[in-house]
Amino acid sequence: MSRLGIVGAGSFIGVAVEAHLQAERPGAFEITHIETRDGAWRGTDFSCYDSLFYVAGVVPWALDRKGLGISSEADEQTYLNAVNADLTYQIAKKAKADGVSHVAFLSTSDVYAKRDSADPRCVVDMRTEPEPQSTYGKSKLKAEGMLRELESTDFSVAVLRLPMVYGPNCTKGSFASLVKLCAKVPTFPNVSNARSTLFTGNLAELAALLALSKASGTYLPQDPAWASTSELVRLICAAQGKRVRLVGGLSGLCSFMARHNETARKVFGNFRYDHDASGEELGYQRFNLEEAIELSL
Repeated sequence: MSRLGIVGAGSFIGVAVEAHLQAERPGAFEITHIETRDGAWRGTDFSCYDSLFYVAGVVPWALDRKGLGISSEADEQTYLNAVNADLTYQIAKKAKADGVSHVAFLSTSDVYAKRDSADPRCVVDMRTEPEPQSTYGKSKLKAEGMLRELESTDFSVAVLRLPMVYGPNCTKGSFASLVKLCAKVPTFPNVSNARSTLFTGNLAELAALLALSKASGTYLPQDPAWASTSELVRLICAAQGKRVRLVGGLSGLCSFMARHNETARKVFGNFRYDHDASGEELGYQRFNLEEAIELSL
């Protein structure tokens, strides 16, 4: 039995990964969640873990700006760096000193520039250089670099640059917003954009493979096929027991909006990983999009 520590107690991804592994790989993992708030991790003896799955972090939209005294982008960047990068490094450094030999760190696709996301030819692969534009992406890329400094013959680091993640009990983020939208709208534009997505069940399978192999490197995980927003909406509505009418003739307008509006970019833009760069040969993509949506709702 492999001893896996999920760093970040109570997170949507951490809880979903544990539930999947317990159901699909019974007896393979002994899983514990590690609290990072208020310095609780400092009293943790990491020597009892074979591998860590690092899900802790903070996103800009969840910040209590007034309570934290954040009044500018510079303030936001400083805070995100402290939580997403500096704290990550400190925890990983202690874990390494305690004898942990592997950590899988959840980074983000936001480490890549997305200014060309309205272009259907925009595909990210392992040759694409990180160029984060958001404070969140910058903080995660900084964390990646700091973790790489800890790598050695007895401590390996796997970095997972996640696209949109969804799964059971997903109540925040892009997928949750789509689910809420689908409950209200009878029609939706039929657009032909393409996006990488990642179901928590597929992510859990990758987490298991990395923990057992202690593999290092950078990973661009995704579901077996790209998804258009229209297809996501159709499948979500079907899972909700309702029908939606997809309206054609609006692709040009949606593409124009995606080039000039951030919200529209997130809905109608393109962002996908090259399939050859997503580690399909590892065998973690157990669920297709239709199966994953049904299991999520």
